[in-house]
Amino acid sequence: MNEIVIGVVADTHVPDRVQNLHPALYQVFINAGVSQILHAGDVCNQSVIDELAMIAPVKAVQGNRDLLLNGNTLPKTQIIEVYGTKIGLMHGFGDMRLYIVEKLNFMFHGYQFSYYRKLAFKTFPDADVIVFGHTHKPENVQFGSRLIFNPGSAGMGGWGHPPSCGMIRIRPDGAVHADVIELTGAVRKNGRWISK
Repeated sequence: MNEIVIGVVADTHVPDRVQNLHPALYQVFINAGVSQILHAGDVCNQSVIDELAMIAPVKAVQGNRDLLLNGNTLPKTQIIEVYGTKIGLMHGFGDMRLYIVEKLNFMFHGYQFSYYRKLAFKTFPDADVIVFGHTHKPENVQFGSRLIFNPGSAGMGGWGHPPSCGMIRIRPDGAVHADVIELTGAVRKNGRWISK
């Protein structure tokens, strides 16, 4: 058995904030030979899933922007198992009540990773890896034997970070390695990503 490579993407925001996927995203996933792609929400249009599915099968969850823009058809959470490793996939906003609490908390205290970690552990108490999006802030944090991973926003970046995606590699013995990968080689003009 070989290592499984999973592409991870979140917050593409096509077309509500950008008109197309970053061109480097395709190359990163193709070069890595991903066997599947996880999208952690704010997809915003089914065409994004269709485009990514030309590279590998896609599992996606609903983000807060998908409630209005993507027909509310995606599940809120998913669990994927690879070589016995359980991966929980969520967007990170919880439900609308928690979304309001989160926004108020952010207004008064700024970004707090501990809020998302608690939500992740509550949502997936048995997952080995928890993937989330929503914040546009890349995270790759190990808590004992558990990993919490946010690939950042592939659509626009955030918090001073350029657009990014992620890669999770799982070996047959269950060992997990994750990386955040910056998407380069393109500029944004009139809301579209254009290769340099």
